[in-house]
Amino acid sequence: MNNRVLAAFAFGSALLLAAYTFSDFGRPTPPAADPTVGVVTAKAPVREYIPSTDSNQDGIPDWQDLLVQTSPLALDTSSSSVYEEPTTLTDRFAITFFESYVRDKGYGDFAGGPDEIIAATNDSLVSQTRDKLYTNEDIIFTENNDITSIKNYGNNMALIVLGGPEPKTTRNEVTILEDAVSQNNESILKELDSIIVGYQYLHDGFLKTAVPVSLAKEHLDLINSVNAVLNDIKAMQLAFSDPLFTLLRIKRYQDDTLGFYTAIVNLQDRIKQAGVIYLPNEPAAQVMIRQ
Repeated sequence: MNNRVLAAFAFGSALLLAAYTFSDFGRPTPPAADPTVGVVTAKAPVREYIPSTDSNQDGIPDWQDLLVQTSPLALDTSSSSVYEEPTTLTDRFAITFFESYVRDKGYGDFAGGPDEIIAATNDSLVSQTRDKLYTNEDIIFTENNDITSIKNYGNNMALIVLGGPEPKTTRNEVTILEDAVSQNNESILKELDSIIVGYQYLHDGFLKTAVPVSLAKEHLDLINSVNAVLNDIKAMQLAFSDPLFTLLRIKRYQDDTLGFYTAIVNLQDRIKQAGVIYLPNEPAAQVMIRQ
């Protein structure tokens, strides 16, 4: 018996003795038993074996037969024995959270507690939903930065917006997601396909457009905001396979769409500040948010 067990046993015995002592201390001593009073001694019960049945007469009791496996276990050879890393954010979160909980339980009083585990895990989840941020290295610049180049740039950007594929649905992406979840029908999410194609078209077209140097910041803001909204809508398609990832993207969807609108307005204002005026028949005039 090791020292830790002996110490625990001694400590437990001491507690038991103390409890017994304090519970009886101060109580009056009971009178001694009268030896003249007769004592009736109960007869001990006769010990008998519990009868068991052997229905098949094989010398093995029925209860033991039930424990005997007569047929070998059928192992599933089609499944892989190699551990596969979880691919969804939802599965990775479940594993990370469980590991953190078990680890903190082992720390006892020194653990951070459930609230700290949740906060730390939430920070980790949010970091995994961050988008790629495009920089000057990702865009093409024009050699000229005069008013004509800026005007041509605005028309080229407008042509991309006007020439994009027409969505097959007129419903908002959030409405589509709500219907799919409320009806528990994943097939409804197929309506998002054409919306995603449209945003992808804008994203790719903006990246390929040559930009005057003076509009680099506004152009990058527009590309990054389009990319964020695009990824939000793509995440909506994962509502049934990776619901946690969808939830995290939905939390930022409103801010991302507002950022997209703000980027468009800022770009148009910056072009106006450069002195550019579009005629009514020009592409840029048709997509102006502020006339």
